[in-house]
Amino acid sequence: MDVTLATAKRHDRTPAGVAAAGLAALPIVLLLVVRPFGFETPRALYLPLHTAIETLVIAAGIATFAVQWFAAGAGAFREARALFIGPAFLAASLLEIAHVLVFPGMPGLLGPATTERGIYYWLAARALTVGALVAAVRIERDTASPFIGRKRLLSVSLAVVAALVALELLLPADRTWFFEEGPGLTWLKVSFEGLLLVVATLGAVLHWRAWRRTGEPASGKLALALACAAYGEACFMLYLHAYDPFNVLGHLYVGASYGFVFDALFVAALVRPYRELDALRAHVEDELVVTIRQLRDTQEQREDLL
Repeated sequence: MDVTLATAKRHDRTPAGVAAAGLAALPIVLLLVVRPFGFETPRALYLPLHTAIETLVIAAGIATFAVQWFAAGAGAFREARALFIGPAFLAASLLEIAHVLVFPGMPGLLGPATTERGIYYWLAARALTVGALVAAVRIERDTASPFIGRKRLLSVSLAVVAALVALELLLPADRTWFFEEGPGLTWLKVSFEGLLLVVATLGAVLHWRAWRRTGEPASGKLALALACAAYGEACFMLYLHAYDPFNVLGHLYVGASYGFVFDALFVAALVRPYRELDALRAHVEDELVVTIRQLRDTQEQREDLL
């Protein structure tokens, strides 16, 4: 009966969730409406704004990793999805740091700061985050697979970062795979963003279906994170130059996506164990009260018999 009631409540909230997802796309529609007027972010403001948003994204990614890492180290952590997602977000945050450093106007990282290099690290970070979130839908919370080990996953994630950085340093410095001065974004860059948009949308649907089936809050929040990621990818397909408002809006969507992931894993790692402990304590207290009452009744019956 309780399961049926909970399922009915989730179905009742479904239209509201769909409406919220639709409203979240409203900024994109508004920017499309005003695009003919040629609005752009002031160039003097864009660099500090971009750096500030990226700093928040990086902080959220590192915090997501740190929460699950220390919670897993406590020995009472059984959220396999968080163990899988955490190291991936740490790797993505390291790539985001490289993205910030090689963005035009910044000091660079083992080379000059260019738009082309910035897009490379950006796409690598986005592929890691979206890929990890989508893959997590196939991982059960209590999975005991030896592949879901925090040290193994951390080693793999750091190795991936090192390989991506080494690969970028070996590429031609004057390449224009993703961006050309004048024409702007290349078809390869737009196609890559489009692929990430499709994958993120698919992952959002899968996590949403898992939430409808199990009622687990983490699944719902991961669905929201992927929905925001999909909106962000749409913005990165639409911007014409670095100072285009779509570029800023896309970064804001990515920040919201990281926030939902942090919230989901924070609740899974810290809040849920305390809730389960409180429920267990209440159950033990109830059992103790019942046991004491039974002993008292037995004692009274014994005295009456004597």
